[in-house]
Amino acid sequence: MGFVLCFPGFKRKAACFSYDDGVLQDRELVRLFRKHHMRATFNLIPGTYEKRVFRKDKDGKDVDCSHLSLAESLELYKGMEIANHSLTHPWLNALDAQGNRAEIAAAEQALQEQFGTEVRGFAYPFGAYGTATLETLQDLGYSYARPTRSTYRFSSPASWLSWQPTIHHRDSLLWQTLETFLATEEELPVFFVWGHAYEFAIDHNFDIMDALLSRLEGADDVAVMTCLEVAEYKKAASLVYEIRRVDNHRLVNPSSMDIDMLFEGKPILFGGGVMKNGIVVSLGEMLARFSAPRGVLLKEAGTFTVLYGGAEANVLVSLSSLGFPTRYLTRLSSSDLGEAALRFLKGYDIDTSFVLRDPRPLGEYFLEDGEGSRPSKCIYHRGDSAAIAMSPSDFPWDEVFQDAALFHGSGVTLALSASAAETLIVAMGEAKARGIKTSFDFNYRSHMLSLEKAKEIYPRIAENVDICFCSAWDLQTLLGFEPEEKDEDRLFQDACRHFGWDYIFTKKRKILSARRQNIEAIGYTAEKKFAAPKHRFEIYGRIGAGDAFAAGAIAGLLLNYDDGKKALDYGTANCILKQSISGDQSKFTVEDLERYLSSAGPGEVIR
Repeated sequence: MGFVLCFPGFKRKAACFSYDDGVLQDRELVRLFRKHHMRATFNLIPGTYEKRVFRKDKDGKDVDCSHLSLAESLELYKGMEIANHSLTHPWLNALDAQGNRAEIAAAEQALQEQFGTEVRGFAYPFGAYGTATLETLQDLGYSYARPTRSTYRFSSPASWLSWQPTIHHRDSLLWQTLETFLATEEELPVFFVWGHAYEFAIDHNFDIMDALLSRLEGADDVAVMTCLEVAEYKKAASLVYEIRRVDNHRLVNPSSMDIDMLFEGKPILFGGGVMKNGIVVSLGEMLARFSAPRGVLLKEAGTFTVLYGGAEANVLVSLSSLGFPTRYLTRLSSSDLGEAALRFLKGYDIDTSFVLRDPRPLGEYFLEDGEGSRPSKCIYHRGDSAAIAMSPSDFPWDEVFQDAALFHGSGVTLALSASAAETLIVAMGEAKARGIKTSFDFNYRSHMLSLEKAKEIYPRIAENVDICFCSAWDLQTLLGFEPEEKDEDRLFQDACRHFGWDYIFTKKRKILSARRQNIEAIGYTAEKKFAAPKHRFEIYGRIGAGDAFAAGAIAGLLLNYDDGKKALDYGTANCILKQSISGDQSKFTVEDLERYLSSAGPGEVIR
């Protein structure tokens, strides 16, 4: 396949510069970077501002290499990357874990407060570090860290916390290494230079840096970036992978960053998802699931396995596993079971900062797994759960939808209580008013909500939906949508047109036994229909299959909103894979879905 990964601006190569200590000579160095329209990384020591330092130049004369003041630093380094060089420049490899954290975390906090920017890069004082240093940087979430040993190479490091530079600017091999870099055919090579600005004053040769920057500026295929930009971009680019099939090849970019590439010589911006880093928000009820041992009837069970879930939470757990940031809204019991449910959500990196605690109990249900011709059975106890007390005033909508890409709702919440239903309706409207995409799974529960009441509530949701998961019965019965055409395909397409929906996703399943079924998934827009292959497969656990289908389709649209067929494939794969495991949620990755789709899965494809 004729694609070539590039740096931003469709450049084949990148260069970055890392300079330490924040000294007086940075004034001239910054001037040179700005002269050549470039940015660089400056590693500062917030505990040594205005420190007096003198060094001898090559003629034996004293050179003032003192550290800049904070006030001047704030002005000088505008537009440059600020990185951490520790608080006082100690030998970090001689410090224990507590000492490393004190030096690194205190410096980080100071720099972030002073410069008003996130600090995610680090330069090791003296180039020295130990295990405690690495563990501290990893724990604090640093993107990269730079030692001082020249590698004369341009490839990515084995560990970004030990990103050795290509060369020091004083090295006699500087120009030879630069020409090797400019001639290399490596993929995404990086020319990584480091040093101290005072060395130019000592050697009387700032002209070397001016010439170096001029050479790079004149190279059409080199992007000069900050160290953080290079590290983050190369990490994202490393996630791009190719799916090879008999009939076609294609690329997948599961990262949140757009990647530049050349395809058969033409520049293409390969999006990391139309909705980028946006958060998927959902609102619903958490439940504790008590499962009887397999093959044991509920009335005879003496032990139960406790799991946690809920229609909307299941979708978020799956999306989080697929690599998307998520946020959950609910009222949750303040009991021990509620605390366990909260920890479950946090375990999948779901933002629970808007979860409200409530003295009411956690909703629960008891599951008896089906076998052979005996179907599964669920008994619910949720009539007085904490979630039924949700109201629109519980949530600060401006904060809830900050950085949101999509809001997902479900008909289960509509059935909880009048106030919970109103909360969902308001949430959908608030999301829509902010231009945020919305998805809704009809998920009608007849034992929780009468058909008469459902016909009143569901139309209020329909007007604010972009992506709908429903059946023909849902459209005809709950929404009363009955166009003249009786053809089912036309019914779905007309519904998209009538309600202004971008997509409808639906699936049909034929149950062969409690452990075996066929499934066929179909998607629609106002103009077209697309279908996934029919699959026959064995079932291990069916609970949550519909939620997995919704999560997979949403993930596909988050990656490329215009590719409904891909979203349908992801939904189908996620639904099938979910039913191969226990629990209420799918916990598979994008790579798992792609692997399943590329191999047609372990189940039989019905042709």
